[in-house]
Amino acid sequence: MSLDSPTRLVIAEVLLSKGGIDLPATGTSMYPLIREGDVCRFVPLDCENLKKGDILLYQSNHGQLTAHRLIHKAGDAYLFKGDSNLGKDDWVYSDQLLGKMLYICKSYKVIHLNGLLGKTWTWSILTFPSVSKVLKRFLALKSNYMMKR
Repeated sequence: MSLDSPTRLVIAEVLLSKGGIDLPATGTSMYPLIREGDVCRFVPLDCENLKKGDILLYQSNHGQLTAHRLIHKAGDAYLFKGDSNLGKDDWVYSDQLLGKMLYICKSYKVIHLNGLLGKTWTWSILTFPSVSKVLKRFLALKSNYMMKR
């Protein structure tokens, strides 16, 4: 999928025209903050005001839509990582960025990333990188258990 893929262009258009877009989460890379089926709200982003810990929606170098946490910015290049991933993603550039996550709708509540829970989780993940190892191990054990059932 190229950077000008139809999906990317539609999402960019909706973000600009409607001021935001709701997308369902898939995968476990942002577990436990974001779980499969949670609905994530993204708004247009301002590249000048991005900060470490923000969760951004971007199109990866492989063409996949991804929402991961910003961990480093160097000029026009950005480095991201999923909370439960051990490794960092490939470098992403400004033209790949689509939106910034505002909140997550779960079946039982809405978590605003600028709220107490969102800020506390962000601080924990950024301050204690070993949490990712624990999360990855938990997910592996959970998956193994589910396969045996």
